[in-house]
Amino acid sequence: MRILDLRKGIVDVMRSMDEKGLNCGRADDISVKVDVDKMLITPSGVVKAAMSPEDVLLVSIDGDVLDGGRRPTMKNDEDAPAPSCI
Repeated sequence: MRILDLRKGIVDVMRSMDEKGLNCGRADDISVKVDVDKMLITPSGVVKAAMSPEDVLLVSIDGDVLDGGRRPTMKNDEDAPAPSCI
């Protein structure tokens, strides 16, 4: 699957989660591993339901941003999820 298709899929999932009341504004995140050392991840500090595919970051497993102009939502090397709203 192409990176752009995966980015669009992440945006679609975040919007669907928002419609179902499962998003907490800027707190939730999604990541998708795209190969052994890279992943796509939602950016930090962005209302996820308002994202575009270009907002989704391509990062190394070490957390270095490879493509995108924002900061990823990663909290540590294992990509721990952002805190829950609950």
